[in-house]
Amino acid sequence: MGGCVLNKRMFEWGMALDGRGRETTRSGGGDHSRHRILDCAERLMAQKGVKGATIREICALAQVNVGAVNYHFGSKEGLVAAVLSRRLRPLNEERRRALEGLLEGFRSRGERPRPREVVRAFLRPVFRLLKEQEGGAPFVALLGRAFADPDPTVKMLFLQEMAPIFDLLFETMAAALPHLPPPRLFWRLHFLIGAMGHLLAAKVGLHGEKGPLLYPSALSPEEAATVDVEEELMGFVTAGLDGG
Repeated sequence: MGGCVLNKRMFEWGMALDGRGRETTRSGGGDHSRHRILDCAERLMAQKGVKGATIREICALAQVNVGAVNYHFGSKEGLVAAVLSRRLRPLNEERRRALEGLLEGFRSRGERPRPREVVRAFLRPVFRLLKEQEGGAPFVALLGRAFADPDPTVKMLFLQEMAPIFDLLFETMAAALPHLPPPRLFWRLHFLIGAMGHLLAAKVGLHGEKGPLLYPSALSPEEAATVDVEEELMGFVTAGLDGG
């Protein structure tokens, strides 16, 4: 409960420092409670899954009335959509700017993007989010759950957020690898996403702890941790994308 209360206090402190002296939330603390509900829903859904995190638990953690979810989001589905979109949209906007920059160089100057540059544009925002202190690790854990969630509603919400950026990723990588037939590129991009999801699931838990990994007897977890996994992942998937 403390983490969600802490977010509330930080939110209030940010209001107190508003240089223009304006109150940025509705009177009665409506936006305060909405913010706390999103923070606590994100943490519980990352820990228990979307189905496992009940409205009652979320509201208890956020210290709000159960009716607050319907008031702010309309339903649990609306809450899930809000939890996903508030971080996915800025993340995908960062991806969009990077990928469109690569495409612009190709269209205006004929400079084909390098596959590693395309992979970096797609992966870098996720790793940046993972390093954020406020909510990054729980949301990245939730991303892994959402992508594999068998609940069709959750999967639909996730895919709706991801569809435009996947189209752009496909177009940009096709410019980088013109010799690769579209059906093969399609599957290789899904292998990229799968490798990213596996790494994130292993690297982060609810509070940033490492998940379970298989280690050979000849290698200790401490030795494995000396590797820059972001660079290793980019090198691995780039080689796979551009392979024969």
